[in-house]
Amino acid sequence: MNDSIASKTTGQRRRRIQARAWLLTLLTAGACAILNLSGCDSANGSSHVDATITPTETPIDAVALLIPDDINATDPRVLLWLDAAQEEGIYLSVVKDSDFIRMGATRTHYRGAIVPDQLHTVASNDFVVSAQEYVNQGGYLMLVYDAGTLTSKNVYAVPKSRFSALAGVDYGLYDQLREKTIATGPVVGASHVLWDLDVAPGKAIPYDPETSATVPKAIPRAIANPRESGDILAVSGYVYGMLRYASFVTSGPYNGEVLLSAPNAGVAAGINTFGGGKALYVNLPLGYLKSQTDGMLLHGFLHYFASNMLNLPLLSSQPSGIGGLVLNWHVDSSAALGPIQKLADLHVWDKGPFSVHLTAGPDAFAPGDKLGLDVPKNAVTRKWIQYFVAKGHQLGSHGGWTHNYFGDHANETNEAEYLPYLILNTEALKEASGKPIVEYSPPVGNNPSWAIDWLAQNKFVAYYSAGDTGLGPTRVYRNGINVHPDMWAFPVTPFGSLATLEEFSAAGIPREQISQWLATLVDFVVEHRTSRLIYFHPPGAANFPQVITDLLEKAEQLRANKKFAWHTMTELAEFYTSRGKVNWTVRADKSNTSHFEASHATDLKQQTWLLPKSRYQTPRVTHGTGHIQESGDDWLVIADGGRSLAFTAKMIAR
Repeated sequence: MNDSIASKTTGQRRRRIQARAWLLTLLTAGACAILNLSGCDSANGSSHVDATITPTETPIDAVALLIPDDINATDPRVLLWLDAAQEEGIYLSVVKDSDFIRMGATRTHYRGAIVPDQLHTVASNDFVVSAQEYVNQGGYLMLVYDAGTLTSKNVYAVPKSRFSALAGVDYGLYDQLREKTIATGPVVGASHVLWDLDVAPGKAIPYDPETSATVPKAIPRAIANPRESGDILAVSGYVYGMLRYASFVTSGPYNGEVLLSAPNAGVAAGINTFGGGKALYVNLPLGYLKSQTDGMLLHGFLHYFASNMLNLPLLSSQPSGIGGLVLNWHVDSSAALGPIQKLADLHVWDKGPFSVHLTAGPDAFAPGDKLGLDVPKNAVTRKWIQYFVAKGHQLGSHGGWTHNYFGDHANETNEAEYLPYLILNTEALKEASGKPIVEYSPPVGNNPSWAIDWLAQNKFVAYYSAGDTGLGPTRVYRNGINVHPDMWAFPVTPFGSLATLEEFSAAGIPREQISQWLATLVDFVVEHRTSRLIYFHPPGAANFPQVITDLLEKAEQLRANKKFAWHTMTELAEFYTSRGKVNWTVRADKSNTSHFEASHATDLKQQTWLLPKSRYQTPRVTHGTGHIQESGDDWLVIADGGRSLAFTAKMIAR
């Protein structure tokens, strides 16, 4: 087939090409300022592909990532989707457009398909028709942002995107809107929808249309039960407050179920029934955002598509499928020593384990102020270091020797001056603890790329990140690439625009609100079987003893019932690295039984598969050592050890 209506005049063609250039400009230079992205200055990142599943028969549970024929599977814009899918426990199979077109009716062997943003701006009519046929025949398609908005002649389709019928709403209206084709603004949704999209409590704030233009930064309340509150929330970020994202302006009534809205544009995400299948239309540049340290939405929608819509079995991101938190303590100066003792009196350090990061130099704010921990010489500091080690906490480096001086002045151009501070800090902590230092947190969240390079070269496995806020541990993409695929970033989970107890105090947030937020966050990681990072400073924590004891008591009750776990960055980073080496396959036999086979070069212990009870009867281990656990809406198949495991599960007829 030929592409649909092209430009009628040379002038129209020129305007469309100019519009494409404008769209690309919006999503490249200056995008942090335009989109108000969280953490654009704070993470580093290329990636490798872990082919965690290699289906040997009909890929009954594979999802096709559709890419143009001229795009290589090693393109970073493809890898970021593959990496995200692997982190979410989903098998994503790269399928070229021409292969997808040729498949005909056999396309439905793929349980779902994704047309990603950035890669698929240009699409032929044949591809558009094939995608429509796939959904009409019962397939499930995730259609993202600018996919297919341009014809194979690099011009906008007239008068709207050819995918509008699939999406359920008209968009890509360049002939009508020109430079207003895309609008930026808040993205909002009901609290229960954001919960289902893996948006952690605190990563969205109550939305008020009358004040939205002011980009509110404080959160006025915590929500006890997001599933029942009925609140309308706007996605927000640490420091920034309410975030602003790009969306195509949509027109006309939406034919499906709205998930998220963009008040300045229209439908931001929704599910539309099309023939025998469904299309999840996400009117947000997910891949681009992930490439610029704002990956939460890509991960959330990917998981939602795989779990809520496709009912896929997943490889859990958590050891034994148990959700948990990383509590990262930042110990900046000698002012923390007294509060550390107060917290010890509250038995805080008897819990955990926690990741405790120290700034080791004699100064804190500026060279010569003598307000630092002085790890090499201060006997009290050294006593506490040994105490933390004895209690089983993981010691880490909090940057560059003099906390504020490093945080306020290190940048991309002064590595020669500030790298020695990183080295001093690490060596001092290694000497005082007698342990290798493999975790890091940057002072003031300032993480130049050379600092990340140095960490990777010196075998650090994990670091705190002010990018990708609200997301679980991830491999970070920065400026489109991830150059350190073996090192894990732990994004901070904020409470609106705030994250530390000192900030809550300055903003006048009541103690009860802080405790409620933390309690809901614990419920979130337990229900979602995921993990998030929060961070405290000892002085702030000592001023909120009830908040700390409330958190620890709730966590302990759930931990005693094997529903919650505290983790260190190192523990989870090592688990995720090992998890990336798991190979597993799924095949179906004639009796409608799924056969799962998994292997690992060394040990499968604690690797866990989540099988939705709505789709599977009770699984049965047929080889190796593992056990079955019923929990909530899932069957858990947990490996007890060994290098191989096999199990079966009868599928429930639909």
